[in-house]
Amino acid sequence: MKRFLVEEGVGQDLRFWSLGQALSALYPPGSGEKRWVDGVLARKKDLGF
Repeated sequence: MKRFLVEEGVGQDLRFWSLGQALSALYPPGSGEKRWVDGVLARKKDLGF
């Protein structure tokens, strides 16, 4: 994931993070998908974004 976001530059596109926020809001609490999306969003700052 780090390669995709940092090295490929996808993390520079604000649309990626907006999509993550939208998906997080749509997935039901406790679902595996929501945990995954929320995990990526939580690492945003650690990745330098």
